[in-house]
Amino acid sequence: MDVRIVEFSKAETRPRYATLSYCWGVDPSSAYSTTLSSLKARKERLSYVTLPLTIQHAIDIARNLKLRYLWVDALCIIQDSEDDWKTEAAKMGSIYARSYLTIAVDSAQGANEGCFNIRKEFRVSFCESKCTLADGRESVLYIPVDKIRYPPPPRERKNEPLSQRGWTLQERMLSPRVLHYTAQQLYWECRSRPRLEEESFAFCCKDPLVSFGGISYNGSRGLIRRLNLDDPRDKVLAVWYLDLISKDYSGRKLRFATDTLSAISGMATLVNTKLKSEYLAGMWLDGLEWALLWFRTPSENSLPRKEQGQYVAPSWSWASVSGPVSWRLGIRYPNAPPRFVIEEAMVKLSGDDTFGAVEKGSLKINGFLVHVRLAKLGPKTNVIVNDWVLAGVSLDYSESVGPVSLLLLFNPPGGKHFYMLLRQVEEQPEKYCRVGLLVNDFSVHEDPVSTRQAVTII
Repeated sequence: MDVRIVEFSKAETRPRYATLSYCWGVDPSSAYSTTLSSLKARKERLSYVTLPLTIQHAIDIARNLKLRYLWVDALCIIQDSEDDWKTEAAKMGSIYARSYLTIAVDSAQGANEGCFNIRKEFRVSFCESKCTLADGRESVLYIPVDKIRYPPPPRERKNEPLSQRGWTLQERMLSPRVLHYTAQQLYWECRSRPRLEEESFAFCCKDPLVSFGGISYNGSRGLIRRLNLDDPRDKVLAVWYLDLISKDYSGRKLRFATDTLSAISGMATLVNTKLKSEYLAGMWLDGLEWALLWFRTPSENSLPRKEQGQYVAPSWSWASVSGPVSWRLGIRYPNAPPRFVIEEAMVKLSGDDTFGAVEKGSLKINGFLVHVRLAKLGPKTNVIVNDWVLAGVSLDYSESVGPVSLLLLFNPPGGKHFYMLLRQVEEQPEKYCRVGLLVNDFSVHEDPVSTRQAVTII
């Protein structure tokens, strides 16, 4: 049976609907995507058989669950309209949060692979029990009798194609219910508990997103549940940076680097209901001093996105680089106050989404600054200051040598010293951009040439 696109006005009450979370594929076809020229006709009729197999299966699943409406990004967003994309991208989080169910196609690498898989080996034994349904039809209930033999679903999902895609993190986390179609089995996830197809009882699992302070929650709902608790703001910030960004988002892939902030806009909106802090290109003004201690972990993507011709975020934000990032030092150590003062922080949005993409940003800091040099000695890059060679450099991108400046961030008693590596912007010598982080025992800021001054980082 064919389908059609239905558009609801803001005043209308939206009916119950399902959403689809899937991978488009390496070379997604534009034949099934909605465009300005095809929108009118699709509101009348959209041929079921012309749609990719994954979307066909999702339609079948929704129909079998008595859900009349299904939201699919390729069909419900006008793909050749930048204005429509910006409008819908800003609403993406709420679209999944308000859906009745999200159908997650974890194992498919592209839209033409479908939701259903043939198991390589069926390892679960069932006992059959004939029963009568509420409508009088005869049926058979299959009850699993074996113990768990497959890998725990969170680990299984983490290796699936869907878990490698940037947009799907908030699709999963914000949805009230998710039905996962993995390579081996079905997996149900909701805000009460997860369930596995092969077992007749709920399992408890440790997920990278949900463990903090000795408290563990089932599934990815940990962050959402935490926002409903009276946790200190420091713990919410820790979950945002150390769990959400570091462990489960920064290493994911995006077709367009410019989607980096938009793809977690819904999550940022949710977190701000607790923090109520200014949002600065993936960072929060509350605790920003500590948040500047991020560093890029080794990965195949070694160049910052802005060096690839696409501006994503100011250089002081983790969103400015490609690949996984992490953080040094703990959250706000009481014995390690910052050695600098943030005088001004700002970003200019590229649209109406307060938590979305930005056009530019700047950070004005007053602190200790010393001019040094970066040099490649063997396989590693080191800082050269006077006759000293300092190790512990983490570069934001691989090819970075020559004159730089060190800005002291933290120097906890008896611990290491943390410095931001800065380089003057050629076209604007009064401004700097971040190029890395230095963690070393040497007190560079105590050098006679070190001065306290205000610098602007873009």
